[in-house]
Amino acid sequence: MSFTDSSFFKLVRSEESTFNEVPSSPTMLELQNTGEGFGFKPKTETSQTIRADRQTPDLVLVGGNIEGDFKFELGYGQYEDLMEHALMSDFTNPVNLSGTDVAAVADDGGSGDSAITTSALDFTAFVKGQWILIGGFANIANNITLQIKTVTTTKITFFGAKLADESASNTITIDNEGTLSNGVTKKSMLFEKQFTDNNLFQNFRGNRIGGMTLDFSVEKIVTGSFKLMGCVASQITTSTIAGGVTPASALEVMNSAVDFKSIEIDNVAATSTLLSIKSEIDNGLRGQSGLGILGNAGIGCGRIQVTGDLEVYLDPAAAIAFYNAGITNTAFKVSYKVEDSSGRAYIFTFYKVKLSDFGANADSIDKDVPIKDSYEAVMDDSGLTGLTMQIDKIES
Repeated sequence: MSFTDSSFFKLVRSEESTFNEVPSSPTMLELQNTGEGFGFKPKTETSQTIRADRQTPDLVLVGGNIEGDFKFELGYGQYEDLMEHALMSDFTNPVNLSGTDVAAVADDGGSGDSAITTSALDFTAFVKGQWILIGGFANIANNITLQIKTVTTTKITFFGAKLADESASNTITIDNEGTLSNGVTKKSMLFEKQFTDNNLFQNFRGNRIGGMTLDFSVEKIVTGSFKLMGCVASQITTSTIAGGVTPASALEVMNSAVDFKSIEIDNVAATSTLLSIKSEIDNGLRGQSGLGILGNAGIGCGRIQVTGDLEVYLDPAAAIAFYNAGITNTAFKVSYKVEDSSGRAYIFTFYKVKLSDFGANADSIDKDVPIKDSYEAVMDDSGLTGLTMQIDKIES
């Protein structure tokens, strides 16, 4: 007898066009992962029948839930459909503009904010809050990634004075490969576990992504997880439901050393050194059971809650940004960028962050003193976007 080996395991998924639909030989996409822990979780009751011989007559299966998570190592382009499910929204289409009429303005009208202007292009393909990559200026310091503060047909302004004056001459490129923000579109997926060494298969229908975690920790690979809840689990059988499986593309794993490029606090580059930053999205899913159904009849969705933890070395700047802000209950905006060796980047933005717990303790001898924070991101009420968080894609 050949026992099943985890090294031959494959996890595949496909989008459901109708929630909890019975699939018809779908083409599924391989999902690279570092381990999974989801499946059918039974709910049982022990019979309370009284017997003179003191025995229990039965253990009854009265319901069940499909739930759990799977873990991954972050690589660009690998998990974007799942990010869309976690944020209940879609990445916007890429916007790529270029022209020889684009000029850089160091200080737009004395506002303290830099800008770019055009006489021929239409900048309204971009929106407030998006991050864009600018390229082609003779002054290479102007070829950077910036977040849009305001946008009109002929002008984009940015937060702070981050550009130098440069008149239009070269061909300038302005690019965003997609922006994903929290939304309200319910989505569902079909998953199948494939134990390929023994040709055993189990599928799960009507799955919603209940949350996502990301962990950037010093001297570590960037890791994360997606948690899910579903409606129906099949038995383990020797037949797959997949009409075909598209292999996952090559994965370049991101790390928290050379790939973690920058972090901004309130639109200013942080000068302090972080040890870790972790985030968690929770969609507050709940199983909706019903008579005559083993599993869930539906999956209810709650509000989005975004929480996390960060750790930073204690220094004067860190004390203000990451400790005193807790004492004064002051909100701040956080953005950070991770980019692989091919120049493909994600920028994560949390618009209004408040500290729910914080501390700076010299807890033993001969150690660095860190600030350890727990935070929650809430809705932006500044008038910029009205969002809680967003993820931008940039490719250089």
